Amino acid sequence: MCKEVMNKSIKRILTAVAGVILCVSCDPNLLIESPTDRLSDTQFWNSLDDAETSLYGTLAHCRNVFYQEFFLDGHGEYVRMNNNKFKPSGYGSRFDAMYKSCYTAINHLNYTIDHTNEFLKGVSDPDDVEMLERVVGEARLWRATVYLRLVAFWGDVPLLDHIVTDMQQVDTIGRTSIAALRKFMVEDLTYAFEKLPEPGATIKGRSSKVAALAMRGKVNLYWASWNNFGWPEVAEMGTFKASKTEALSAYKAAMDDFEDVINDYGLTLFRDGEPGDWGEMGKCDVLPNYFYLFQPEADGCSEMIMTLSYGGQGTDQSEQLMYEFGNYSTEKAPGRLTPRSEIIDRYQSTITGDFCEPVVRDPNAKLKNGACNPETYRNRDYRMKATMLWNGESMPTMMELKDTGVKRYMYKQYTGTAVGAGGDELELLTVSEDETGLIFRKFVRDHAGAYNNEGDYDFPLIRLADVYLMYAEAANEFYGGYTDQALALVNKVRHRGNLPELAPEKYSTKEAFFEAIKQERIVELIGEGQRQFDIRRWRDIANVFGPAYGSGVHFFDTKGSDKGNVWKAADPKSYQKCYVFQFPTSEVDRNPNIDQTPCWN
Repeated sequence: MCKEVMNKSIKRILTAVAGVILCVSCDPNLLIESPTDRLSDTQFWNSLDDAETSLYGTLAHCRNVFYQEFFLDGHGEYVRMNNNKFKPSGYGSRFDAMYKSCYTAINHLNYTIDHTNEFLKGVSDPDDVEMLERVVGEARLWRATVYLRLVAFWGDVPLLDHIVTDMQQVDTIGRTSIAALRKFMVEDLTYAFEKLPEPGATIKGRSSKVAALAMRGKVNLYWASWNNFGWPEVAEMGTFKASKTEALSAYKAAMDDFEDVINDYGLTLFRDGEPGDWGEMGKCDVLPNYFYLFQPEADGCSEMIMTLSYGGQGTDQSEQLMYEFGNYSTEKAPGRLTPRSEIIDRYQSTITGDFCEPVVRDPNAKLKNGACNPETYRNRDYRMKATMLWNGESMPTMMELKDTGVKRYMYKQYTGTAVGAGGDELELLTVSEDETGLIFRKFVRDHAGAYNNEGDYDFPLIRLADVYLMYAEAANEFYGGYTDQALALVNKVRHRGNLPELAPEKYSTKEAFFEAIKQERIVELIGEGQRQFDIRRWRDIANVFGPAYGSGVHFFDTKGSDKGNVWKAADPKSYQKCYVFQFPTSEVDRNPNIDQTPCWN
């Protein structure tokens, strides 16, 4: 999109937020967050443009739900987040604000849906009907997406399918079963799929029918997972009973949706999924293609199926990816997210296609296979160099909107210079959060011109690579093992890391192929907020961190220093509380029809 059109779109968003739904109710009830400071309906809903303006404002509230997706990776084992809310254990009681944001978004979406549907009754021109139905379709896509977040965190939650302004009504709304909520989400997404345009017929920040189709597949996949692996914390409420038959049916529905996404719309992986060039050890003038997938130049590529759109400088609609993933030398970013050293061993060999010998965490920079020895990282999955820096790696830096040259990373060293593997000497990076021996390159801009909190990159909620892996997962479960198509799709994702294809004979069982899918999801989607949902829907917390009352897991930095222990001697109830979050106590206290989730009593 040209800058003039983009700026007009951004202005419309800001106008909508300021003039239509600027403020929300301050009532302590988290379900009702009404757009109380807005033009009256008689003043506002007078033209076709009002529907789109309302939608733009509503999407700003959806952004409040999803704009920090990457923090959720802190609940897993491979990303460190400097915030107790996003640590690998004990997080289920810390998400009341998320619950509130979800229902704020839902009530605004219902406002747009209800009023646009009412407006539709008086419209006869086919083009006008199509435009208004497109608005309703997009709002229903996002409503389903927000409900999937609510269900994945809290299980049975209240269903609001219309504008709610009556406090007495809100105070008596009970929970709705996840089965009924799944049906509601599928209906929303089916309508969205029917009414939204084809890919390429949308403007920046708007969704196509492929997004609805992919999200419907994701809803079906999650429903299948809960039925397949069980969700006893929700079952204890008496509204859900896991069913293998239901799981197979949902896996098939998910597989069909994903297959349509893959085959029917001409979508391709960024730069055709080619790995690009590794470049040279310690240098950053050439980087693998995976790195550029997370730079603004990838905005609008067909791999990005559903994204959060951001406006950049001067819009009050900017992303903060550099702020969270960067370092002090990249516009003074605090860099609160860092890869844990444990992720090193997940990056496989480009020669054998298999896992490398586990690294030795030791300060000796010349130790064979040592985590502080740059030579350890040769011939590994290209996504590793595109995702992070280890000792000796370098990156462009910037300050006050100006380039400040390429600098080198050395763990816990911030002054002076260091010589790289190629003999070049560079000034050292200054890093604010430096606790693991690795820092992120993924999502960190490689060019000056914007401050650390003024980015314009469209953050992905669903990418084509994710769809490939979700399809493979669904097919593996439905058929009881890999299919040729599922194997081929996993290999396409691996190819961008310049890895050899999986040998079919090594993945002849459903269990073995599932482990290969898990592996690809870890390295392909790191930093995108997916890991937490995966380990919860697969009932994998104890597999990842050890059983109840066990020794838990210690994290170490690349030098071998112990950086903390999680899940040590944890009781079973502690695990349950991470599988389903605490229902906000304010809702339980004020509403006699809502009981607290049993494991939180």
